[in-house]
Amino acid sequence: MNRTIEIGGLAISLPAEKVIFDQTLRPFFSRKKTFLTVTVRSAEVPPAVSYGRYRCDGAFAVLKRDDGYLVEFEGGFVHSLKALLVDRSLRKATLFLKNPKKPVLFFQEFPWPFLLVYFLLARGLGIFVHACGIRYRGKGYLFVGPQGAGKSTLARLLSGENGFDILSDECIVVRKEGRKKTIFGTPWHSKFPSVSNQKAPLRAVFFLCHGKKNTVSRLSLSESVRRFLPEAWPRAWDPEGIPFIMRSSLDLCAEVPCYELAFVPTEEISLFVGDFVRGASKEKELS
Repeated sequence: MNRTIEIGGLAISLPAEKVIFDQTLRPFFSRKKTFLTVTVRSAEVPPAVSYGRYRCDGAFAVLKRDDGYLVEFEGGFVHSLKALLVDRSLRKATLFLKNPKKPVLFFQEFPWPFLLVYFLLARGLGIFVHACGIRYRGKGYLFVGPQGAGKSTLARLLSGENGFDILSDECIVVRKEGRKKTIFGTPWHSKFPSVSNQKAPLRAVFFLCHGKKNTVSRLSLSESVRRFLPEAWPRAWDPEGIPFIMRSSLDLCAEVPCYELAFVPTEEISLFVGDFVRGASKEKELS
């Protein structure tokens, strides 16, 4: 029996008897048609021709092979897994166990689920963004920034207000649906534990910083791209995915209004953001 998890609109089927699902994943259970099927094996990883090996801080290594992309987990970083092999077709993947009697923990054993979705997205389906994503009155807003910028704080302050749905305070999927960019919630969060599998058309991007008062100002395209690209997670261990992430980041910043939001972490920010996205701010309205 398989269970299907939907992340970023992509339905991933996994064997329920081999994979343990954390209860926080319940909002992401789906009956949608499967996009990718994961199998679990206790055998050794089959040999194949490799074209390059890229390491990530002693945690894992990524090998580009003629049959797909192999992630080898190093040391005890992922306790139950030896490797993840994503087929080049992007329709199937295999987890290779260290101990065949021990099941895989889907959510706790980060980063293999994240890496699986990352490879799917970076092959032309979308991008991850290091951001707090919010759905308000059916529209989506990204609050982007590095660690310490205030994403979790803002999520906490906005969560108590009517109409604000927090998709995640840490990791958001952005994909193109028709002509519009759409944001999706993910199971991965930081200090604010609420997540949602909702989606919404992206209306605006705000780059967060701390300020002496709440202000918002429009950014140029070049400045928007400069700030956005590092938070779209282009990674040296996946050079093949970098061009798509760069193009997607440029397209997004060209199509969606981008602003700097300097804020004071008090309850007043929820009123300020609500007023601005409704067009009631004294600053220029969302175009």
